[in-house]
Amino acid sequence: MLVGINVPIQVGEAVCMPGDVVLGTEAGIIFVPAHLAETCVIDAEKTHVRDIFGFQRLHEGKYSAAQIDSAWELCMWEDFAEWFPVAPESEEYRHLDFTEELENARKGGVSSPAVLLPRVRARRPAGKYIINRTIGRKPCCVTFNPAAVFAAGFFPFSIV
Repeated sequence: MLVGINVPIQVGEAVCMPGDVVLGTEAGIIFVPAHLAETCVIDAEKTHVRDIFGFQRLHEGKYSAAQIDSAWELCMWEDFAEWFPVAPESEEYRHLDFTEELENARKGGVSSPAVLLPRVRARRPAGKYIINRTIGRKPCCVTFNPAAVFAAGFFPFSIV
């Protein structure tokens, strides 16, 4: 029975608004508000290419996992800025612009991509969730407790 077109719907405890981007996998469904979809895709690509760089530098022994997984210091951003335009692994990501992150690092600010995400309120209370993420073109599931992310105010998804 059809009750409406272009109206909000509730799936479990999450609400999907008209225009939201819906991504569904075996692990669950996320709703991304339409006005954040492009930002989410860009941030995901930036995170992915930073992961590629981080795995490469970790394998080379240049940085520790703790350095790669925390907010980067200026020297790491400068290393990334030298690697990014010439590394074959980064070729498909060269449309991305890391100027804001690099400038923030030069000013002494925190330069983690998560800090630069738009600040929005979550639509669901904190709990344990599983999300899909691609690392090195290999899909994997990541389990996390987003309570801290929700508290910081920059988790833009509804998760079912």
